[in-house]
Amino acid sequence: MTFAPPLRRPLIFLTLAALPCLAAFACSGPADLRTLDEPVKKAVHDAGKKDSGPKDAGDVDAADHAACNDYAAIICAKLDSCTGNVNVAENYSSNDECIAREALSCVTSLQAPDNAASAAGIERCGAGIMAGSCGDFFDHTNLPSSCVARPGPRANGAACAFNGQCDSTWCYLATNATCGVCTTRPEAGAPCAANGDCGGQSMHCSTSIMACEPVGAPGSVCDGTHLCPYEESCVVPDGGTSGLCTVRGALGSACDAKLTKAPLCANDFGYFCPSATDICAPVTVAYAEQTCGILAGVTVNDVKGPSHSLICYGGTDCFPTTTSTGFCTPPAADGQPCDSVLGPSCENPARCVPKNDASTAGTCLIIGVGTDECSPPVSAVGDD
Repeated sequence: MTFAPPLRRPLIFLTLAALPCLAAFACSGPADLRTLDEPVKKAVHDAGKKDSGPKDAGDVDAADHAACNDYAAIICAKLDSCTGNVNVAENYSSNDECIAREALSCVTSLQAPDNAASAAGIERCGAGIMAGSCGDFFDHTNLPSSCVARPGPRANGAACAFNGQCDSTWCYLATNATCGVCTTRPEAGAPCAANGDCGGQSMHCSTSIMACEPVGAPGSVCDGTHLCPYEESCVVPDGGTSGLCTVRGALGSACDAKLTKAPLCANDFGYFCPSATDICAPVTVAYAEQTCGILAGVTVNDVKGPSHSLICYGGTDCFPTTTSTGFCTPPAADGQPCDSVLGPSCENPARCVPKNDASTAGTCLIIGVGTDECSPPVSAVGDD
């Protein structure tokens, strides 16, 4: 039995979003540079620049920086409020780190040349995030118009790092790529290997047919081409070909890994379904260098999200992924070696880009930072 590290975070919105300080959130100043590595520090320091002309690489003004810090605080608070304060504790070493890394992702996007995203749009989108449901937040459904990327100047086939650089509003980034390519946004039925292949607008990748399909409404009929929303499982009776989307079980609720009698457990809240009881139970938490994986005598049945009964917290991941047990491994710093099978992983927004398609070892890279080939000005696209 093999185990993949749990999904670190949802695919955040098609255009980066933020909101001015609200009473419900502790609004902080710029991200703490002590938690960041080069070239991250330069990106954050650039936030003091002002430029009334067209946005060039590196020109992030104070309004952009303020919007990104507020955006980050909103995202981290939303992640926690939608998961009973589990998500940030699992995926980051602290709330401050969550804010710093989410702010970095936002700053990186706004400093990219030809990106149509703006601080004003980010603030409007942030208001929509705050008002929206957790299901909409994770599934990218019912998005406010301000949360959808605005068309950029780059035609299909041009290099890109962010959706807002493309006229199609879709920058497709292949699994092992160091930068993306502007292309037509996928429609229902398009082939996929993961949710990120499906464009992010109310569609997920159906693993039963490996095709993009729309996310259904809560409680709707479901099958291989009719997917359930984030908070539900598709329960199909024995012998049936379709079923009903059913809310995932809370602590103490009935569960069924086969999904014929009951849903899975609410793993985002830290619950899993042990086969000995078929009753949702809490996972056991582990931290850096501690053992993770299957507890003795327990078979884990939850096939959506975390597959471990002993889950790594504090931003660590369980490696290696080829065995039933491993050790919680802290993520590598930006620009450092990583391995998707043996560990370590990378810290959002960095991704582990392998040396070649045959290798699982690579380097933690933030797409759009230090990769100029991903963000040439539109006038240079196609030039020799």
